[in-house]
Amino acid sequence: MPGCGASDLQRRIADELLAAFPGRLDPIMAAAMTGAVFGAIQQAGLASVQLGRSQDELWDAARRGLDVALHGLVSVRPNEESPDPSGERTSSS
Repeated sequence: MPGCGASDLQRRIADELLAAFPGRLDPIMAAAMTGAVFGAIQQAGLASVQLGRSQDELWDAARRGLDVALHGLVSVRPNEESPDPSGERTSSS
């Protein structure tokens, strides 16, 4: 899409959400949903790059960002293999 910036794309997706869910979403909610998904993926990917992670780890970070956007802050729960604050993976075994 020549000339289509990220904000244009987000606005178009928000418009499509409004069309797909008439009466259930308003423009504010559709914009917030779209921004949450885009922002979570972008910031998780950026953090991965800043940590010097591999391409595969970048994709994993993007998936984790999407999980947070889709499930909210409750998606951040301790599990058997959760990252510690330094960005290193730890195991609870």
